[in-house]
Amino acid sequence: MKKLICFAILCLPLLFIGCEKKIIDTTISIYGTVLDVDTNEPLQGVLLTLMPTAKTRYTGSLGTYQFEDLQPQQYTITAQMQGYRTDRKTVNLVSGEKEEVTFALKKE
Repeated sequence: MKKLICFAILCLPLLFIGCEKKIIDTTISIYGTVLDVDTNEPLQGVLLTLMPTAKTRYTGSLGTYQFEDLQPQQYTITAQMQGYRTDRKTVNLVSGEKEEVTFALKKE
């Protein structure tokens, strides 16, 4: 009987180890930088529009942007700023993916 109790005490923790919950990263995001094509300098204040969600973001002082908490599907991102040509890029996202999309805008 003592052997059975000792065996049960030793095996009990193994049951909990086998039941460990695995966390799957399902976060989907698009991030990137917008640069001037001629100078390669980051552009601040560029309006980025994400379709079909119609979410918008403006680039910060380092020319960066990010869209988070997206659903898996195809997206089109439009980058526009006064004095520069508008640019569009399309990406297909799947669950758990983080996609980097860089724009290089040309002056008009």
